[in-house]
Amino acid sequence: MGRVRHKINWKLIKVPAEIHWTLKDLSQRTKTPIWKIIHQSFTYFRTAYLSHFSENRSELDRKIWYIYKLSSSVGAFRENPTKKNLDMTMRTVGQIEKRLGVNMHELKLALKNYYVRPIKRNKVVLNDTCKMVLIEIISK
Repeated sequence: MGRVRHKINWKLIKVPAEIHWTLKDLSQRTKTPIWKIIHQSFTYFRTAYLSHFSENRSELDRKIWYIYKLSSSVGAFRENPTKKNLDMTMRTVGQIEKRLGVNMHELKLALKNYYVRPIKRNKVVLNDTCKMVLIEIISK
């Protein structure tokens, strides 16, 4: 069986003259049409870009998981500052501290202060402290 060929639908793209000269020179040296050079370059770039992203993806997924877990835990504690919720939040804080190496001392204090006195000022301190911890998780 012969190979089935389909008609190529051509489109024009604008490129700066310097890039066109580079493409034309490369095309002549390699005896490859310019459109194939562009296609190969784009494919290479896309593959390199995606592989770079996938290498860092597992670490990014891990950080996002802990950010979500901490945010949910602190949110539940803020809504209902009971001893049970404090203990569960402290356990989550301890896990993040141990597994990611993030300093959680200030967050622990803010959680305890909000548990003792759940007033607006302590809630603001808790929110700001939690936000700083989340920034630290992202930047690690």
